[in-house]
Amino acid sequence: MKNFIAIILCFLTVGVFGQSAGVASYIEKYGDNSEFTTITVNKKMFQMLATAANGDKDMDPDVKEMIDNLDELKILTTKSGIGTHYKEANKLIEGDGFEELMNVKDKGDNVRFMVKDSDGGNIVDELIMIVSGEEFVLLDFIGKIDLTKVAKLGK
Repeated sequence: MKNFIAIILCFLTVGVFGQSAGVASYIEKYGDNSEFTTITVNKKMFQMLATAANGDKDMDPDVKEMIDNLDELKILTTKSGIGTHYKEANKLIEGDGFEELMNVKDKGDNVRFMVKDSDGGNIVDELIMIVSGEEFVLLDFIGKIDLTKVAKLGK
């Protein structure tokens, strides 16, 4: 489980189509709820990260490109009603045409990666990660995401 969290942290720290309707409605439904924390990272922030990364000679060029191709990241998290939120989010996302990329279950923690693409290849338009365990976390990456480059981060 720690490895998967590390992969996500790498993606977040190094890391064009609109958000899917089900995901958008879910985030809108709970985004203003005081029991949730909501974070939105917009294209401008990714552009700033990509610009800063240009001076980093040690950073992998593929990672720089991934950062530049992200349009938005939305994060929604809570420590209450974890199981209920996990089931509700999964139901909405499955009904929204997402395909499961990977599902990890480890000691009561569940991590699910789901993607939506328009061309059926390795480039996806949206990558969602849903986590349940000690807290519920939904991460929604929007942009042109090359899955071969994401896999490279995990190595």
